[in-house]
Amino acid sequence: MKKIELKNNNISTNTFNFLAEYLINLGIKPENVDSFTKGPKAEDEDNPWDLKNMVNGLELIKIAAEKGEKVFLQVDSDVDGFTSSAIFYSYFKRRYPTLEIVWRLHEGKEHGVLLDTIPDDCGVIIIPDAGSMQLEEQLKLHEEGKKVLILDHHTVTETLTLENVVVINNQTSPHFKNKSLSGAGVVYMFIKAYDKTYFTDNLIYEQFLDLAALGIISDAMDTRTLGNNYIIQKGLTCIRNKMFQELLQRQEYSIGDISAPTKIDIAFYIAPLINGLIRSGTQNEKELLFSAMLDNQNADFFESESRGKQRIETLYQQAARIAANAKSRQDAAKKRASTALNQKITKEGLDKNQIIAIALNKIEGASISPTLTGLIAMDLVKTFNKPVLVLREIIENGITYYRGSGRSKDFDGLKSLLSFIRESGLADYAEGHGNAFGASFTAEGLKNFIEYSNEKLKNVDFNNETIEVDYWFKDHVNTTMLREFAEGRRLYGTGIPQPKFAFSMTVHKDQVKLMGKGTSLNLYYGSVGFVLFKTAAKYMPQFTANEYSRVNIVGRSQINTFMGRDSVQVIIDELEIFEGLNPNKKISLMDLL
Repeated sequence: MKKIELKNNNISTNTFNFLAEYLINLGIKPENVDSFTKGPKAEDEDNPWDLKNMVNGLELIKIAAEKGEKVFLQVDSDVDGFTSSAIFYSYFKRRYPTLEIVWRLHEGKEHGVLLDTIPDDCGVIIIPDAGSMQLEEQLKLHEEGKKVLILDHHTVTETLTLENVVVINNQTSPHFKNKSLSGAGVVYMFIKAYDKTYFTDNLIYEQFLDLAALGIISDAMDTRTLGNNYIIQKGLTCIRNKMFQELLQRQEYSIGDISAPTKIDIAFYIAPLINGLIRSGTQNEKELLFSAMLDNQNADFFESESRGKQRIETLYQQAARIAANAKSRQDAAKKRASTALNQKITKEGLDKNQIIAIALNKIEGASISPTLTGLIAMDLVKTFNKPVLVLREIIENGITYYRGSGRSKDFDGLKSLLSFIRESGLADYAEGHGNAFGASFTAEGLKNFIEYSNEKLKNVDFNNETIEVDYWFKDHVNTTMLREFAEGRRLYGTGIPQPKFAFSMTVHKDQVKLMGKGTSLNLYYGSVGFVLFKTAAKYMPQFTANEYSRVNIVGRSQINTFMGRDSVQVIIDELEIFEGLNPNKKISLMDLL
């Protein structure tokens, strides 16, 4: 088992409110805690007027709507991109039913606008969730006399000042405090400002809080900001979008309470469905899903045949089913590719390097969809417990490049793979998040980078990981504490991780049972139940071999409801068994496999 350590800001027992203390430890101000635990206040919401260029953006759209100019909307290829564009389109079609807005979906995982895809007769170009750094495209559109509105949240390192190009971006707005707003959040701020400027007697902007919440969560934005917390809590408790509702219905078994899903529910069960379709669906399938997000009034039924039986579905049911099928295809393709790359790594000894860099030649690269590169890299990180680069060969102007995705996690000794690559100065580019990004190297640059990383990280042992826990129970449990954190489940998400607890205790063999046809292990200690899934049966011989066993457990608390009664339960993430009562004889999962 990995080494267990208490966090520096671990939970104290000298408090009457464990959850509040935990939030304060995470950087939330004491005076703001109630907004998270009791519900957000109106004053928590971000002020859209603090976004730079807001007035110019409102005027651009107002003039276009009044003149009836044809609008082109570029939809970005992820959940935040879909929700950003869905909010913009749906709001303005509600306000101006005759306004012609044509939209386009990328065929792959591209980002931003492609100039040759814009219809000549569109005078207004809208780019949500992208476009801030497309300086060449901005200049070209400006020269063509097009009006451009960019509603974005990505980092900007260079800007242009062009009369008919308006960039509204929270990162470039000095007075806008919430730098963790996603593209959908920025678009939501825009329609709020538009509503309050031109439609003060009939406000409808809050009807799009659900899509804004979906975008923010799916893009893994920090949820500790008051503004994000406001949108998420308000949006997830009143979901109006019928496509969103149907996706929740499709995942009801996994989610449970689909009327009030949590941030974790959205991140684990809804966002992957949409992203799965974006990555692995056909263009028609992607267009069907996006269309369903836009149309909240469709009452049509669609007939199809499945295994010889007639199937009748609504538009939303059809789109949700297609999304689930695409996700299944994606998972199967990812598994095949991960298996093949696993073999390549082992055969070529790539795992001997501190950073596993897989350089796929053209034939190898052609067999793996570029839309799956990041997912595959993350799978390999889990398998080899090392940072991974999955790159494919591309030849431009006679020069060989290797381009693709990098993935890592918060390792001891390497917190950000992206920063490490940038500091090396050996990549052509590396852009994205700290441990999830795109990168490009020349062939020589990649060779040098592997040598550089082996030298720089030679003293880092990626297998010597530490699990940081928020509290360590030793031969006791505090049911009140565990219950309070279990009941705070709606708060957990990016920036507010679900607390982890360590337990060291002695158990009698009669306290351990196999349940669910032998697939889960239940361990009872006092009034708390501990549950381990999947690998459970492998542990039972170790518990039954001795009357008493000493165990170390790392897990998360939740509320278990059975026959109308609630009890505190701990989901086991890590389990270590000491043979008998001798702490020097350890048995862990790896010993049993």
